Amino acid sequence: MTELQAAVGLVQLRRLDGLLARRRFLAARHSARLSKPARLAPPTELDGDKHKSQSYVVRLKAGAPIGRDAFT
Repeated sequence: MTELQAAVGLVQLRRLDGLLARRRFLAARHSARLSKPARLAPPTELDGDKHKSQSYVVRLKAGAPIGRDAFT
């Protein structure tokens, strides 16, 4: 690791709590809006777990009229 990479990493560590809070806020907003269509299954968190929300994956529920590959 270079000194520049270390310096950037230290700055990012100081911002980590705020960055994660923003990701969780956006994920909760997406989940609230995407849970209304009965065919979509937004991601969930288990009790006591906190997802980092780096990626947001939505699944089609069983019985959806189209398959994953046809969904756009």
